[in-house]
Amino acid sequence: MDLPTLWFVIVAYLFAGFLFLEGFDYGVGMLLPFLSREDEHRRMILSSIGGVWDGNEVWMVSAGAVLFASFPAWYATLFSSLYMIFTLILCGLILRGIGLKFRNLREDRFWRSTWDWMICLGSFTAAFFWGVVVGDLLQGVPINDQMVFIGGMKDVFTPFSLVTALAVVVLFLLHGAVYLNIKVSGDVLKRVERVLPVVFFIALIMAAGLLLFGSLKLGMMHTAVEMTFAGLAVVALALCGVSLLRKASLAAFWTSGATIILVGGLVFTHLYPRVLISTLDPRWTLTIYNSSSSPYALKVMSIVALFFIPTTLLYQGWTYWILRKRVEHSDLNY
Repeated sequence: MDLPTLWFVIVAYLFAGFLFLEGFDYGVGMLLPFLSREDEHRRMILSSIGGVWDGNEVWMVSAGAVLFASFPAWYATLFSSLYMIFTLILCGLILRGIGLKFRNLREDRFWRSTWDWMICLGSFTAAFFWGVVVGDLLQGVPINDQMVFIGGMKDVFTPFSLVTALAVVVLFLLHGAVYLNIKVSGDVLKRVERVLPVVFFIALIMAAGLLLFGSLKLGMMHTAVEMTFAGLAVVALALCGVSLLRKASLAAFWTSGATIILVGGLVFTHLYPRVLISTLDPRWTLTIYNSSSSPYALKVMSIVALFFIPTTLLYQGWTYWILRKRVEHSDLNY
């Protein structure tokens, strides 16, 4: 494996981890106002992600930093092409973060309800526009021979990118719901159990629609590797449904997470060795070779990654092990 390919795999790994971890706390945020109107119940829901949501965002920051260091041309062209999308994602994250910190500063019911809706809106905004980014990566954007985006909003918001965005939102909703299924208790758990079948059914339809749309429009799943990822994603989602029927909540969480990771794997295997497709001329497409850092820089970064990646995994695993139990009324911290 050459160094550009190795770092493409590392970027894919970081984004997969980000989607897996942020996926469920985006989902929890979107579900928050709809599961209960009682403040105590909402506090339990927020407490389920209270110790991990900001740590999960570190994966997004790490993925962006690694992308900048390993593929600076990809980073520059992607962020300049979709600057409006990334600005909206940032606004969503700010709104969600402020909501989580501000809601309990006052005991006024209207105050807390307003911030709960801001958390929901911020989570939806971030999830939806990350879906738009994924759709644009798959379909490509108009880039000229100078690696400069020369399109407009109509080239960013296309039917395919919007379908992808909705599919991402629904998959995150499912992931958040199955996470709550293993974390909350009492009346909140009963409400989650009633919502789960509906969310799973919608996720099943959206996932099937996205795979079909991608196959017909973009020629996805025409290689053995892509078909493997797509097939495994379908199997994982089906197993999630079976786990829900059998009340195996932990298995449902892992299989919903596996579905997200495998869909992410499908995206990156479809792209490789491309990283940003030009819809104007295939010769102007960015690849791992014409957008990467120097071989020396990648070699030094590879040595650093030998320590960075295991440390991140150990710390994240320790955090979730410490916070593994269900949230009870005595554990409310939000």
